[in-house]
Amino acid sequence: MVSRIETVSEQEIEAAIFDLLSDEKLVVEGSAGAGLAFVKKHVEEFKDKKVGLVICGGNLDSRLLSTLILRGLVHDGRITRLRFEIDDTPGQLSDISRIIGESGANVVEVIHQRMMQSVSLKSAELDVVIEARDKMHVGDIVQTLRDAGFVTHVMSEV
Repeated sequence: MVSRIETVSEQEIEAAIFDLLSDEKLVVEGSAGAGLAFVKKHVEEFKDKKVGLVICGGNLDSRLLSTLILRGLVHDGRITRLRFEIDDTPGQLSDISRIIGESGANVVEVIHQRMMQSVSLKSAELDVVIEARDKMHVGDIVQTLRDAGFVTHVMSEV
């Protein structure tokens, strides 16, 4: 006999699996994530109650797990893509990288475009993917870059 059926979205399950991985160091598949996703979605209903969840299954494809981790880091603000329109002169990338490094973040990826974009002839578009502590850290880095004169756009906010 079933007295209640509830649903959660794929995004909620994904977030729950990431939470279990990052907070509890558990690799689980979607069925375990679904239970936690439901509890998170209805947290007020379970406030001050003891709740048990069945945590099962680690049958998660390694490529899917890798993507889930990266998406979770982006969602948490620990991986962020910044976009700059810079003068196409020597030293611009070096200055941006130095500021990011001195701010305590790490440059993960750089995409430097001067041919395929709609920027002016003497400019270039620069995308820099950084790894930071959290969203607040990213905000501090962006402010430091702007204070240094770089027009900086955060491209991966969720």
